[in-house]
Amino acid sequence: MNPQYETIWEMVYYNPNVVDGTPARLLLKLDKKHPEALHGDDLNDWLTIHKDQIARSVVKALKSKTGSSKYQFTRVFKIPFYTDSIN
Repeated sequence: MNPQYETIWEMVYYNPNVVDGTPARLLLKLDKKHPEALHGDDLNDWLTIHKDQIARSVVKALKSKTGSSKYQFTRVFKIPFYTDSIN
C-alpha cells in the first residue's frame, strides 16, 4: 500500500444487494500530508458525522477496478482478507 496513507479504521462490508462479491475487507486511511483532516475530532465522532460520504466512498472502492476511492483527505482501499494490513 501507499506509505503516504496511515490506516485509521478497518471494516468488513457485506451488502450483496448493492455490491456483488461482498463481503469485502476495507481499510480507511488518512493522508499523512493532511493530518488536520480529522480536525482534532474523535475518530468515532468523525465517522458518525461523515458516515454517508464514507459509505459512498466504500461502495465506489468496491466497484472500481483499482479497489480504492477518495473522500476528502482519506482513501478507502479494498484488500484481501488474508493479508497483513500494517503499512
